[in-house]
Amino acid sequence: MKARSILLTFVFAFLLLSCSSDGRSALVSPEGAEVYIEEKGSFLMVDIDKDTLSRLCELSAMDCGDVISDLFGAEVSETDGKSYIERRRLFSLLETETGSADRLSALKKNGKDLRKTEFMNTINELSGSFDDNAELERIINSGSQAEYSLAPVLSENAWDYERVKEFINIWVSEAVR
Repeated sequence: MKARSILLTFVFAFLLLSCSSDGRSALVSPEGAEVYIEEKGSFLMVDIDKDTLSRLCELSAMDCGDVISDLFGAEVSETDGKSYIERRRLFSLLETETGSADRLSALKKNGKDLRKTEFMNTINELSGSFDDNAELERIINSGSQAEYSLAPVLSENAWDYERVKEFINIWVSEAVR
């Protein structure tokens, strides 16, 4: 009886862990947030600008990290605003230098060469506890990638937090299809 109880506890814990934010991570700062989602061979990055993030935090009455975790089921890391802006600037330079249309394309195309460079070291230093190296590996190994900005897809009339939460759930499900 005791062995069965231990086994059931182990199985339940395994199921909880496997249903957690696996495949979803986010970097949040006072200047905005980036959510990374890997599902069904697709890799998505959702960019959330400062104003949209502030509005979501205000609407939910939660802090920004909790909002992103709640809306996307992501494991959240935080960094300061200055580091976040510098990190985005460096990724923009990478896009320009590689002639890529967006960050994910630049990383997919050049990721293997960037793995252990000063560029990635600098990006990681700017990212707090967020693991950019792990995200780089996920991007390299993904089948397809897409970047989205959250602000344009949220209707001005849909600023009820529960409706936004439902919409994002459906939107992400469709995006990874």
